[in-house]
Amino acid sequence: KPSKNYDYWDEVISLIRPVLDKENIKLVQVGAKDERPLNHCIHLMGATNWGQLQYLVSKSELVLSADSVSSHLAGHYNKNLVVLISNNFKETVSPYFGDKNKQIILEPDRTKRNPSFTLDEGTNKQINEIKPEEIAVAVCKLLNLDFNYSYKTLSIGSAFNNKTVESLADSVVDISKLG
Repeated sequence: KPSKNYDYWDEVISLIRPVLDKENIKLVQVGAKDERPLNHCIHLMGATNWGQLQYLVSKSELVLSADSVSSHLAGHYNKNLVVLISNNFKETVSPYFGDKNKQIILEPDRTKRNPSFTLDEGTNKQINEIKPEEIAVAVCKLLNLDFNYSYKTLSIGSAFNNKTVESLADSVVDISKLG
C-alpha cells in the first residue's frame, strides 16, 4: 500500500547496522515478493506463508515495521516493536495487544496536518516525514543498545534520492562530461 511504504529504510539501516553488527543481530526483510529489497538484510519477501511469518515474529528480538500485520503480530507476541504510522492516527491503528513499554509508535508531526486516511498519498507521503534517526534511536532504545551518532535530518523529501549537479555562479559545468 503506497502510503505505508517508507522511502528511507536504507538510511535507517545505515544508521543502525554498525550497532547491530557489534551484537551479531541480523535484519530479516519480509513482505510481498515485489517489494524493493533493502541493503544488508536477509530477504524473504514473497517467501513466507502466514505460519512462517508468525514464527519469524515470535522469535524476533524486535519488529520494525510500518502499520501492518507484522506490527500487530509483534504486539500479540509481546515483542519489542517500532512501528511507523502513516495515513491514520496512531491511537486508532496501533497494536492493541502487548506491553506498551515495549512499543514505540512513530508518526508524522500531527500539529502540522491531520492524517490523509488514504492508501495512496502520491508523492507527498506523510510516513516519509518520520526522520531516519528517530527510527534508529527507537530501535536501539528497545534493544538496550548504545546509539551515539550525531545525525540530524535537516530536510528530506521527494528529491532526496535524485542525483543532483550543483554549480557555483562563477563556474561553468559541462554536464555532458559528467557521464
